[in-house]
Amino acid sequence: MSLIQSYHSKDFGIVCSDGRVSVRHPDGHYAARPKETARKFKVLRASPGLVLAGSSSVSKFLDFSVYDAVRRYVEKFPEASFDQVAGIIVPTVHAAALSYAKEVGKSAGKAYRFLVSKFLRARSARPKLFDSTDRVNLNLLGYDRERRRVRNRIFCCTDRSSDEWEHDSGVAIIGDVDSEEGIAAGDKLLELIGRDRTPQAVAKAMLSLAAEISASHPETIGPPYSFHLITKGASGGSSLIEEQFRRSLAISGKLRPAGA
Repeated sequence: MSLIQSYHSKDFGIVCSDGRVSVRHPDGHYAARPKETARKFKVLRASPGLVLAGSSSVSKFLDFSVYDAVRRYVEKFPEASFDQVAGIIVPTVHAAALSYAKEVGKSAGKAYRFLVSKFLRARSARPKLFDSTDRVNLNLLGYDRERRRVRNRIFCCTDRSSDEWEHDSGVAIIGDVDSEEGIAAGDKLLELIGRDRTPQAVAKAMLSLAAEISASHPETIGPPYSFHLITKGASGGSSLIEEQFRRSLAISGKLRPAGA
């Protein structure tokens, strides 16, 4: 599970992920793994900027397989547009989920047959990857050269369905929060940012909100927090925005940029 916050306007966008790694126990509850952390986004392309953030309630191995598959697509088609990359997200999630289920089935089947082969000589049942609450939440943030603006699209995938949405600007909160909590957190993030819609204000507000949400979800959300900035690039006059962002990260050691 995770907490992914994003903010975007026409000129820039910021994504922030928490770093907590959790394990789900057989009874369904999650427990933090204090000695393990993870950055829950993958920078797909430096220019024009493109980043995929998010995680699932299933397994980090499923998450990483989705990241890597999308990254390989962008490497193979470096000129792919924002919409072209967005178009492969849902099929990639479902393909990765099927592949992961098969691998889990092989492992589970081997263990099951080893334990009961003397008595039953039976094949193990195929494990169910998603239950009614399992989902994969993803956030594609990037600069669209065709529209000449930063865009942010959200995906929520379950076993057999998916939803995706996008707004011209604003904030999004996905991860270990339900829809009502996510909406309330989004409103709170905008309130914390205030009228000063600068990279510094956004990063500071995200860090403050992350600490607040982590307090109520300590087993699934927590530091270190990682950030990535998307701009129009040097040709779009983004040098000042990028410099402001670097300064905001330097202010607090709790902030960690991508690649650090």
